[in-house]
Amino acid sequence: TMPKAGAEIIPDGKCGWCDKTGHGRRPSREIREAKCKAFKSKCRNCDRIGHFEVCCRSKKEEKQT
Repeated sequence: TMPKAGAEIIPDGKCGWCDKTGHGRRPSREIREAKCKAFKSKCRNCDRIGHFEVCCRSKKEEKQT
């Protein structure tokens, strides 16, 4: 059977949320919660929780207050 789209674990490469290797490029939520240091971290670029600034997909703009 084919895995669901986006569900495949790619062991090689850097994580899309913390930019570190070891837990896959697109880890599941459970793996991220257990192994990804960015899971509960706040991005310094956009102030959202779950990724580091180096992986932020938001445009670099002034923070809105």
